[in-house]
Amino acid sequence: VLPQSVKAAVGSRLARISELGNDVLSTAAVLGKQFDFAELASVSRHPEDALLDALDEASCAQLVAAGRGESFAFTHDKIRAVLMDNLTGSRRRHLFKRVAEALEAMLSNDFGQLSYHFEMGADLLRARNYALRAARRAAELYADEEALKWYQKAQTLAGDTPAELAPEAIPKLTPFQQTY
Repeated sequence: VLPQSVKAAVGSRLARISELGNDVLSTAAVLGKQFDFAELASVSRHPEDALLDALDEASCAQLVAAGRGESFAFTHDKIRAVLMDNLTGSRRRHLFKRVAEALEAMLSNDFGQLSYHFEMGADLLRARNYALRAARRAAELYADEEALKWYQKAQTLAGDTPAELAPEAIPKLTPFQQTY
């Protein structure tokens, strides 16, 4: 929970930019501390020129900074935190799911990121599926702790899931821990 003084300070900076700028930054906040313009454009309901104008405005207000290529980053974690805090729960879930679906459509192979965004978007079945895929990828790379983390995450994403994703289907041992 953010202190009221931090919310007020960041809020006063956000109040200096347009409604469009705040809307674009709220969407960008769901993407993460760092985000690519292509990802933002794929989930935003605004045309690219308007997005660029909003990012220029936010950059001039020192809320975001341009990175390499077409990447951007929030200049401080608290800015992103306040933007996220200002979203209603239903709006936040909607944005997370929209981001997850856009990343999925872009054929992202960052299964962990997809799992996180689908979980935050309340699509637990897809979140669990991507957590399992992240676990399997980590196991293939012999990343024990990472694989275990993702298998445990998949197991916590329980609910009314099909049998193939039931906790019993999740290996208790990663492939490299098994004896042959």
